[in-house]
Amino acid sequence: MTKHTPGPWYMSEECGLHVYSPAENMQIADILICDASDPEPYATTDEKTARANARLIAAAPELLAALRDMVRFVGTDGHALSMIPEDTWYAAHHAIAKATD
Repeated sequence: MTKHTPGPWYMSEECGLHVYSPAENMQIADILICDASDPEPYATTDEKTARANARLIAAAPELLAALRDMVRFVGTDGHALSMIPEDTWYAAHHAIAKATD
């Protein structure tokens, strides 16, 4: 398993959209903003979508930590576990595995 760059991550708008980790002093992702008529297959369609993608990527470390905390808490509280639908419980575990495996 490869470890991800630790958060927090931030979104920068200097010279386009970038997600970066100040702790590691490195860029995590570039979000392309391209003309919708551009045939390039990896181009985003519009700036609004690119900004939404950059915000989601920047929030990823905190989302993963919150989901892990929730699973850890519910896993130790039988009453709380009975209040969560089974498919939601498995979806949480699947999301953690997808982000970490």
